[in-house]
Amino acid sequence: YDTNTSIHHHIYNVETGELIDVSPEDLGLSELPHLSGFEVEGADVVIRVRRTHSA
Repeated sequence: YDTNTSIHHHIYNVETGELIDVSPEDLGLSELPHLSGFEVEGADVVIRVRRTHSA
């Protein structure tokens, strides 16, 4: 359940389950592909991350 009702995306930490809200302005998503006969109603982005492990 997401208490943030504003338009936003998420970064999801797969190790901890933490969800971090990300403003659309903070992502480089500038253009969506055109699909003939459709209009974009919205976009939901989830970026999954995990810590890097040094060698």
